[in-house]
Amino acid sequence: MPWFRMLIHSRSATWGCSGAVDAATSAMSSGSTRGGSGRLRGVRGASWTRANTSHRNTPVDGGHGYPPWLSCDLPWFRPWAELEQDATAIRWYEPLLVPGLLQTEGYARSVLNTGGLLAPSDVDQIVAGRLERQAVLGHDMPPQLIVVIDGVVLRRPVGDRAVMAGQLAHLAALAEWRHVQVRVIPAENPWHTGLAGPFVLGRLPDGTELAYLDNQLRGQVISDPIDIANLGRRWESVAGEALPQRRSTELIREVAETWT
Repeated sequence: MPWFRMLIHSRSATWGCSGAVDAATSAMSSGSTRGGSGRLRGVRGASWTRANTSHRNTPVDGGHGYPPWLSCDLPWFRPWAELEQDATAIRWYEPLLVPGLLQTEGYARSVLNTGGLLAPSDVDQIVAGRLERQAVLGHDMPPQLIVVIDGVVLRRPVGDRAVMAGQLAHLAALAEWRHVQVRVIPAENPWHTGLAGPFVLGRLPDGTELAYLDNQLRGQVISDPIDIANLGRRWESVAGEALPQRRSTELIREVAETWT
């Protein structure tokens, strides 16, 4: 059994998600990795997971043995949600929305309720999991979180005006934390490389770097060093477009006032 299957199956026994994991890892071992070396590279459906994750006193959901964000309904997201809890640094670029780790409950609900694509019970579950994930920012040793968003995120209505005012106030407050940076690319800036799509880069305590990409159907964890280096260059490019931290926070507060 390839190393990535052994690692994921060792977790699935605890989570009670072996059926979903079997389907995902079958795709991985049947040729979904590139280069033929057995190294995981941008696999859809499932990805790398650590064997020695502690989750820093993570609460367990309903006695099933896994936290709320490690839902069997989203097997492709579970590895990244786990990585968030262990990361020492997270760099996140979003051109369209406030990143999930910084969303308020009202904002998250408004996003998920749009279009009526999810049942209310599913919305409740996803929102609860998203809020639980955010607890990592309050840990004794939280990750350094650097977020770059496009200015349009501050001005595009999500929910009603109260939701937007609350979300931007929350964003500005979090930006004052010593381990959180929120930087804004001015809406009037011309086309830049980040507009090709959002991405997240994460670093683990042992120095391992991984990335997460998302699309309309599912997300995928990227581990190939060449792909990580490529995304690192894109990160430098989009970060270079953003305002400094202090000016970004001022802009967020200014726009928040327009929503009240």
